[in-house]
Amino acid sequence: MKSVAIIVPCFNEEEALPIFINEANRILSQDQDHTYKILFVDDGSSDTTLKIIKEICNQQSNILYVSLSKNEGQRAALLAGIENIEADYYVCMDVDLQDPLETVIEMAKKLDQNYDIAVGVRKSRNEDTFFKKKTATKFYKTVNKLEGKDVFIENANTFRMFTHNIKKEILKNAGSDFNLLHKLNEIGYSQVEIYYKRPARSAGITKYSVSKLFRYALDVISCSTTRPLYVSTKLCIGLITTGCIGFVVFLVLTILASIPSLPLINCLVIFATFLVIFSLVLLAGVILIPISILSVYQSNILVNTRNNPVYHIKETNIKKE
Repeated sequence: MKSVAIIVPCFNEEEALPIFINEANRILSQDQDHTYKILFVDDGSSDTTLKIIKEICNQQSNILYVSLSKNEGQRAALLAGIENIEADYYVCMDVDLQDPLETVIEMAKKLDQNYDIAVGVRKSRNEDTFFKKKTATKFYKTVNKLEGKDVFIENANTFRMFTHNIKKEILKNAGSDFNLLHKLNEIGYSQVEIYYKRPARSAGITKYSVSKLFRYALDVISCSTTRPLYVSTKLCIGLITTGCIGFVVFLVLTILASIPSLPLINCLVIFATFLVIFSLVLLAGVILIPISILSVYQSNILVNTRNNPVYHIKETNIKKE
């Protein structure tokens, strides 16, 4: 009988935890073909999340926890969970039950059929806001277009189950900028997609603000492809061409404005002057695009060359063998 480790990052989830564990006990008990253990990773919560987790652990032997010393983010919490628990299969999911536990059982059955990775794919994003739906779709399309192939499955995130062999591959070069989504995509191996309907959040509020989602998107792109680095070359060519044309146009207008018989041209010159000024401001912003792209990659290089630990464990009930 294969064992399944469910890795659940938690940050200020005191409302969702009791609901999650009740549903887990109810649904997972229906699966007679696998054994389940749940690892909660407390990501430096400031509420009673850790206290509730400990109470649950005292009541059930198959519940484990790792508490990080501070809030490190979901990626670090996932890595802490993957590294510190042993099982045949591993699945990463959210505590808010938007990743259905019924799908976890389906994933385990697919891995029994010799698949290496089972990918949870949302059937639709109808429950999302217009903004989130459009930005998510644009994100997947942008990354795939940059790479020139389908790197990421649309509407699929870190809700995935993988085997112990895949875990070993993931941890070979985890790096300080560890990104589970990128690691699973670059590894390859056989995978199967499982489609599910994403329900509403069981309790609490999402911890991902627009700024965090934007930062996450940049991290995923910088980890997945180097093609944005070539954008600067194309922009430089375009800017030089635009600048030359603009200079010639402005020079011609200046010459025409000096002819007394063409008084109307003065108004045109004034307009052209303001146009050039605002164009220069716009071009300055465009010039900053490649610089910002380079900064993102340099940031990743700096993070990895420092070789600092991705997370720091404050306490855990996992007994090392």
